[in-house]
Amino acid sequence: MKKTGKIVKCENCRKEIYKARWQLEKSNRYFCSRECSATMGTYRKCLNCNKEFYVPLWKIKIEKGFYCSIKCRYLSKKVRLKISQSKIGENNPMYGKESWMKGKKGLHLSPKTEFKEGTIPWNKGLGNNTTTERQKEMGTAKYKKWRMKVFQRDRFTCQKCGKKSGKLIADHIKMWALFIQLRYRVSNGQTLCESCNKEKTRKEMSIYWKNQYKKSKALILIQA
Repeated sequence: MKKTGKIVKCENCRKEIYKARWQLEKSNRYFCSRECSATMGTYRKCLNCNKEFYVPLWKIKIEKGFYCSIKCRYLSKKVRLKISQSKIGENNPMYGKESWMKGKKGLHLSPKTEFKEGTIPWNKGLGNNTTTERQKEMGTAKYKKWRMKVFQRDRFTCQKCGKKSGKLIADHIKMWALFIQLRYRVSNGQTLCESCNKEKTRKEMSIYWKNQYKKSKALILIQA
């Protein structure tokens, strides 16, 4: 087969190399190896920290490579000033527009979540500390020990559906909130999978906290 390429010289070491036609069409710069193409750059001093670093040829051609790292580039005063000026006046995407939050700060955007007159929020006065008593107890050694004893007794098997894999939960047969004396009794615990535990919780909530559930939903759960 007739060769359609030609012999050219490496721009770095001037060594003669053969390049195929597709290589000639792709680029007008030729190197015999990656090492030759990599060493065609130069050393510069970073404009931010004055550290000397290597800049490859391709960066020099497109007028880049003035900073040793991305961090130095964004810390430099010149670049920071350029970024800030690009967002001033008409260049700002919010120029001449009103803020979507104007007059709405502190209000609920949905009528379903709006507080009714006289309603006191459940977390009023708590600030950011909204962790429940049970959540605090779950991190203690006493709770973890009770949980492991329940799992070992039930052999890590859901007591309703018999599931062994997936997320297992040490559930209180008699509710944690209502039966304080039975909280850490192993006899009051049972191993449940995530879906069975959710079903049990819904039934309990529909009985003890009816106001939080619709009547139709509560009846279906109690019958089930």
